[in-house]
Amino acid sequence: MDFYIRLNADFLMQLAQEYLLHCGVKPRTSAAGPPNHLRKAIKLLENVNKQSQALTEAQVLLGKARWLNNDTPGALRELNDCLSKNPTAVEAHMQAALINSEAGNMKAADNLLK
Repeated sequence: MDFYIRLNADFLMQLAQEYLLHCGVKPRTSAAGPPNHLRKAIKLLENVNKQSQALTEAQVLLGKARWLNNDTPGALRELNDCLSKNPTAVEAHMQAALINSEAGNMKAADNLLK
């Protein structure tokens, strides 16, 4: 029980969001690897998702973080898993559509927005 008290999912998600603010809105093209704050955000969100699988917002943020880390298949996998659990998650639809359109898959992006 003590572990769950220390695992404050809302606080960890806020912290991850702060890290993601410093990552920009598009994936990095640098070959130097992901910045430290992006790695920390991904780690936090993976822990939150592992402990609280019903948190749609955490799963969407993890999908976004994976995309910013140039892991498009991982991001779409995360978002599709989120949509299978909650088909009405607007943020998941929007993020998946954005990722598909950036990858040039306009048909999939259009289907997600319908």
